Amino acid sequence: MLFFKQFKNQQGAALLMVLVAVSLFGLMAGIAGSSWKTIVQRSREADLLFKGNQIREAIGTYYTVFLMQGILENNILSSWKIFFATLVH
Repeated sequence: MLFFKQFKNQQGAALLMVLVAVSLFGLMAGIAGSSWKTIVQRSREADLLFKGNQIREAIGTYYTVFLMQGILENNILSSWKIFFATLVH
C-alpha cells in the first residue's frame, strides 16, 4: 500500500498503472500468439507429412501389385504361347 500512498495526491497515476498493465498484457499475448501459430503450423505440417507418406505407400503398393500381376500374366501367356507353338509344329 506504500506505493499507492506515494501517488495519492497525483492525478493520473492509476491511469498510468492501468496503461502499463494493459501494455504488458498485450505484449505477453502477442508473444503467446506467435508461439501458438508456430505450434499449429508444425502440427499441420506433421499431419500433411503423415498423409503424404500414406499416399506414397498406397501408390507404391498399387504399382507393385499391378506390375507383378502384369509380369505374371505375361509369363503365363508366354508359357501358353510356347506350349501351343509346340503343339502346332
